[in-house]
Amino acid sequence: MAVFTAYFDASGTVRSPVITVVGFVSRVEKWVRFEEQWKALLPRGVPMFHMTDFVSSQSGWETWKGDGKRRAQLIESLVSCIKCNTNQGFSATLQTKHYNEVNRLCRFKEQFGNPYSFLCLSVLGSLVRWASKKKLDCEKILCLFEDGDEGQ
Repeated sequence: MAVFTAYFDASGTVRSPVITVVGFVSRVEKWVRFEEQWKALLPRGVPMFHMTDFVSSQSGWETWKGDGKRRAQLIESLVSCIKCNTNQGFSATLQTKHYNEVNRLCRFKEQFGNPYSFLCLSVLGSLVRWASKKKLDCEKILCLFEDGDEGQ
């Protein structure tokens, strides 16, 4: 049985200048609390937070356009929710042009896969190092990656 659960998601594609994979690990009961608190912070009619919608004032964020103070307060609240309900965060980012340059020189893709899989290996390595420092069994950490990211 998993003692901890780690959730990961990506931003960007192989056609983007930058690709990032981020995630957080926490105990199941803290994830339940996170889910409740996170949903309570979102305005009515916005079922989930997508930064692209928030920044462009679309998909439920239209009335927030130009209200910098209100936007900053929401971001602060969301960050606080993450801090209070997760144990550790992980992230890995690369510029696709650098990945492609290294791949041309070293056949990087044959060893590590596409940029997405390379970044996933990186965040999983960070998770393993964190678990080792905490003296946790990595096999008791359930890792979930958001479905639909290019390169999965």
